[in-house]
Amino acid sequence: MSAVVRFNPKVIVLMFIIFIVMIFPLIEVFKPEFGNTRNSASEYAISALKEEPIGTTRIPRLIHQTVKDKKNIPPDIQENINSWSEMNPEWKHILYDDDDIMEFMEKYHPNAVDVFKNLDSIVEKTDMWRYAVLDTFGGVYADTDTKCIQPIEKWWGDNKDAKVIIGIEDIRTPFRKRQTQFAELIQFCQWAMASVPGHPIVHYMPYYIYRHMRYEHLGVDRYSNPKVNILHRTGPGIWSEAIFDYIIKEGYNPRDVFHNGGVINDVLFLPKDSFSYTEPLPEDGGELPERVKLLHLFYGSWK
Repeated sequence: MSAVVRFNPKVIVLMFIIFIVMIFPLIEVFKPEFGNTRNSASEYAISALKEEPIGTTRIPRLIHQTVKDKKNIPPDIQENINSWSEMNPEWKHILYDDDDIMEFMEKYHPNAVDVFKNLDSIVEKTDMWRYAVLDTFGGVYADTDTKCIQPIEKWWGDNKDAKVIIGIEDIRTPFRKRQTQFAELIQFCQWAMASVPGHPIVHYMPYYIYRHMRYEHLGVDRYSNPKVNILHRTGPGIWSEAIFDYIIKEGYNPRDVFHNGGVINDVLFLPKDSFSYTEPLPEDGGELPERVKLLHLFYGSWK
């Protein structure tokens, strides 16, 4: 007849306590760091796209902006940021910081991360990110030293099917170009832009940036002034180059939009004053001309 094994409850409790004490260090090592979990701007963009109807335009109602530190925004910058939300209450406003940008590039553009990390400064990284975020999510990108003057829905006018909206920055003579450190004689605004996801102009920007970096490595297209280097490597110089290539590839003449804007294929070009108004502001606080969509205040924080 087999013996009956009896367990002493006190022994069981003691063994359980010893077990907990032994594995406690392992629990501390492997437990998730919930305190370090951060709200992801990219995930918010994804959730906004799922619930956001596109409506009368093909460009999603998303506004993308970036600051260095979301917890420490200067009052004047915050005022500009607020103007975009106040003027566009039906649009989702997404604010990114440096960590958000790095997280976004690693998750959505892993093939371009090496190029991204080899850029010289956070300014250039932010330049590359703005193209990538429009390629991925679509919407509107705007620098934080811009102030929204007109609701974005009015930018289209009668061109409701436009897939990209680009503002003309200026047209300069060669002398004036050197005098003002412009990258191109005819330059398009890079401080604000709008696009559907995946449009070729924004989609191929990492290639343009990589190609220019390769030219620089070979000693071509490197400028003595670092600011001019940025303009050509990731800024309005390379942006304008990509736009011209697209216009010509589609069989159009760029001159058609130089002065008064217009539509080329699926791209709406706004006249110069739309994004690049440089006339004196009304001293009495009066209204700006109807053609002005936003003001660029030229804080020059990138310099």
